[in-house]
Amino acid sequence: MLTLPTRLSLSAERKLMPNWMVSPAYGPDLTFGRIAINEGALCIECKACGRRTALTKKNCEHIWRGNKRLVRSVRFRCQNRSCGSDQVRLYNAHTTDEATMWLAGDPLPVGRAI
Repeated sequence: MLTLPTRLSLSAERKLMPNWMVSPAYGPDLTFGRIAINEGALCIECKACGRRTALTKKNCEHIWRGNKRLVRSVRFRCQNRSCGSDQVRLYNAHTTDEATMWLAGDPLPVGRAI
């Protein structure tokens, strides 16, 4: 006999898995809070000049636990004074070591684009 889950059993399952565990670690629905939870970095590359930078919770006011704002909702500009383009590529580095390697020119694993 097939038994269907009851409302009580479903609510017990939800308590076992907090909302922050369900949120994506990459992709267009990535939040700043998820970057803070992973202790990673938001890697930004200018499409016009190729300048790369990495933002962590130490140098970006948006990266803090509990921030539900989508990374895609913020407009980023190139820090190069002669460029100033707002056309950037965003990537999620899961560790600071990955971000350091990315800044040196190495690519991140496939699927980390935001």
